[in-house]
Amino acid sequence: MITPADRTIIGNPTPDFTYGINLGVSYKNLELSIDMMGQQGNEIFRTWDNYNWSQFNYMAQRVGRWHGEGTSNTQPLLNIKHTINNQNSDYYIEDGSFFRIRNIQLAYNFDKELLDKLRIKALKVYTNIQNLKTWKNNTGYTPELGGSATAFGVDDGSYPMPAVYTFGLNLTF
Repeated sequence: MITPADRTIIGNPTPDFTYGINLGVSYKNLELSIDMMGQQGNEIFRTWDNYNWSQFNYMAQRVGRWHGEGTSNTQPLLNIKHTINNQNSDYYIEDGSFFRIRNIQLAYNFDKELLDKLRIKALKVYTNIQNLKTWKNNTGYTPELGGSATAFGVDDGSYPMPAVYTFGLNLTF
């Protein structure tokens, strides 16, 4: 029989380490910069998932639930009367490690000889992409979570980090 004495702390929201990589390359008039970052060794507690034990509109992963011997052992029995499904357990703990390409910028600087004829000091055309790709193991939208001292590492259905595509022109007269 499981009792309160069986309870233990599971998971740790603090990463073992965080890291970043910034690369910059230029060749003739072209410039390329890439900014990447990640973290390793932390866990996320997903609270948004325990709201999905209602009678209707189940998440797709619930379809493969346990419904008798020889069936799934990753999804609990689907029954709103089983309040045990809403109890905190390691079922709601996920790996919070991730790697993200945060920023890529490609730019072209026009030749000074051409610009002098147009009475322009500098002209740069560029494209920039923020949050291009995230490799992660959690089922939520993003593994990069904020929080407070009492809710650090808790995924309560946070919005995803949007990818932002920018095209620009820097012109100096």
